[in-house]
Amino acid sequence: MRLNRFLTCLCSLMVASIAFSLPGTSQTMSGVDTEAIVATMDRLSINVPMSVAGRDPVRRFLEELSRERCDQKAIADLGVALDKAGYRREAATAHVSYSATCGGHAPSLRAAVNILLKLPTTPPQ
Repeated sequence: MRLNRFLTCLCSLMVASIAFSLPGTSQTMSGVDTEAIVATMDRLSINVPMSVAGRDPVRRFLEELSRERCDQKAIADLGVALDKAGYRREAATAHVSYSATCGGHAPSLRAAVNILLKLPTTPPQ
């Protein structure tokens, strides 16, 4: 009798442990909406690794731009975040694409020029 109770309890614990350790089908990597991030990156014509795009602060600004396509603060902050992450060309490209799709946003074009001016002019050897 005691052995049956022990085995039943042990089996219940094992089943619960397995059930809680399996990811749900609707979950994404660490709660990141990868579809929205990828769609926003496509719209902005940028391609950065998910190790960068899926982490703050880049992720947060990409998600903001997926909800509000022409959020001027989000594009400015995304440009800064990409620049700090070492993706200057992508930051400039995002600004230019944003300007093209959001009515010729001059501050984004200015930011793109400033980012590109910071790039090294001599080729690496």
